[in-house]
Amino acid sequence: MKQQFLFLNRVAFIGNIAFILTMIMHYGGPIFQNKDLESYWLVAGHAVIILNIYLLLNLIFKRSLIRLVPKWLLGFNGSLFLFEAIYFLSL
Repeated sequence: MKQQFLFLNRVAFIGNIAFILTMIMHYGGPIFQNKDLESYWLVAGHAVIILNIYLLLNLIFKRSLIRLVPKWLLGFNGSLFLFEAIYFLSL
């Protein structure tokens, strides 16, 4: 479980980068010439909130997992989760 939690935090990091790209594409226009690649990043960027909710619930109920993940990764994922939650609740 501990290694899986660290791995999922790394996957969430990549997903949060996808969310940033999604926001850039949403407000600034397309950045990829390939529509399939653009669709992939859009889906990954929107789906990452589910993973972030799962990670947050694990952190709430299993506090010992906090020591496994680097603090910068927790901070980055946590801050983008707040931004994603505000974005999706405002839709």
